[in-house]
Amino acid sequence: MFVDASAWRAILLAEAESEVFMAKLADAPVVLTSAIAGWETVRAVARATSRSQYEAADRLDELQRSAGVRLVPLGQAEQALALEAHARFGKGVHPAKLNMGDCFSYACAKAHDVPLLYKGGDFALTDIEAA
Repeated sequence: MFVDASAWRAILLAEAESEVFMAKLADAPVVLTSAIAGWETVRAVARATSRSQYEAADRLDELQRSAGVRLVPLGQAEQALALEAHARFGKGVHPAKLNMGDCFSYACAKAHDVPLLYKGGDFALTDIEAA
């Protein structure tokens, strides 16, 4: 399973879905994420909590370490898939309105042939398998 920033944010901010997402992390045979998803998460959590980005990064690192997360590198395949995701589902071209981070989460899930854990309705408008 690839975890998008929206899911990490929901967990760290104890949003309504956090318990369900934590259970999915525990049940997944493999949990992947990317540096882009981490960056987005840290920025969002720091803004929402008025904490420093260093504190938010520490909280995310602790969560990811406890969940056995593997950070996937971004390469040519992910770049091509992210560009394709934007062409098909991006802002200005599709109701899903995927932004850059969304496109890379989509791409990583596709490249690694795993479902995507996310919060919100944007990915539901694409062809990605939901976790």
